[in-house]
Amino acid sequence: MANCEICGSDSEIEFMVDCPKYAEDIEKGIISGWVHEDCCEESFKSEPDQCIESCDNENLFRNIAKHFEDCVNVEGLVKTDKQGISVFMSQGNTFGITSQMDKFLETFKPLNVVTSIFLDRENEMVYTKDNQKNTNVYSLALYEEIEDRFHSFWTVEPEKFCIKEGPFFLVYRFSNVTVGAALAPRISESDTDTSDRGVEVATTYKEKYLEAEQFFGVALQPQKEDLKARIQGLSEDELINVVLCPLLTSLGFNGVKPISFHGPGESGGDFHPFYKVNEFGKIVYYSAQAKAVKVHSKAGVKEGNVNQLIDQIKKIFRTPFKSFIDNAEKRISYAFIFCSQDITPEARDQLFHEIENSQNINFVDIHDIANLVIEKGISSEIVKYCRKKEITENTRPKTE
Repeated sequence: MANCEICGSDSEIEFMVDCPKYAEDIEKGIISGWVHEDCCEESFKSEPDQCIESCDNENLFRNIAKHFEDCVNVEGLVKTDKQGISVFMSQGNTFGITSQMDKFLETFKPLNVVTSIFLDRENEMVYTKDNQKNTNVYSLALYEEIEDRFHSFWTVEPEKFCIKEGPFFLVYRFSNVTVGAALAPRISESDTDTSDRGVEVATTYKEKYLEAEQFFGVALQPQKEDLKARIQGLSEDELINVVLCPLLTSLGFNGVKPISFHGPGESGGDFHPFYKVNEFGKIVYYSAQAKAVKVHSKAGVKEGNVNQLIDQIKKIFRTPFKSFIDNAEKRISYAFIFCSQDITPEARDQLFHEIENSQNINFVDIHDIANLVIEKGISSEIVKYCRKKEITENTRPKTE
């Protein structure tokens, strides 16, 4: 004989089931944990979330299969019958809930596995991509309603399936019991160009650009002013490595490599000598200075002072180096000055008046940098880096 933990009456143990919710009493030396099968059933119907949290035996699966419809909030839905399968279909919307999802899916096979999902809250759509690279569009409101209904009931993540231009299935498995929901696609979006939509979505959700780019396979061509602002937000090392190295390489220069340290014996440039072969087959060597600060001529301000820049440029031209191509001593023929910030007119005039052979110096300001970056098609990589940086900075714990 055992005492039922729920109703309190005694019964033979063979007519009772073990309930894990009362397992803590065992630690007290009390023989307990038994409940009537009917009491177990009623307890599940009244508090299914607690039973799911504490129970992992066959009683739970039996109750799920038997009382799914009683435990899921189906307000606003009408009960229908599909080939003998109990299904709740929505009124006015296209989705359904069933406690026999495996049987329900038989009519829709073959199925594709959903590999990724993108939520477009601005347009109230959810995009799915499957293992066959099909993209379908569904109502975000319906998807979130289904998730809300199930999430309060089961904490496990569902399996997701779909068929091309067909329903989207969310399947929850409990041993041999499958419970789930089906959403129909938004027919009005069936012929949507997902690349165009991807550009629109990525533009709308700038903080989700990387996710949109990965899902839709798009790369935005940023507005020039937006690109300029992002480049101007980079440090000097970032300007060199993220922008200038790929830019110079795309312009046909060889051997582009930033200098990893500055100190005694340096050549004055921010890059090791790089080169191009001219029209006559001769190798011409270049160097460059990069500035991520405003260049000015104020005598009392050291950072960004044009006199410091002039000294560095002069050093570029007068410092010999050994070519790794033929081990012969060479000198730089041309130099670039890349500046991501402003340069004052006074500083610009002083720069070209004080340096001999100034015709061998090419000044590239932020406007020129942005134009070249867009022209050479490397803007998306720069934007991607900037967005990753923004995400990292926004998620970094704030310290007082």
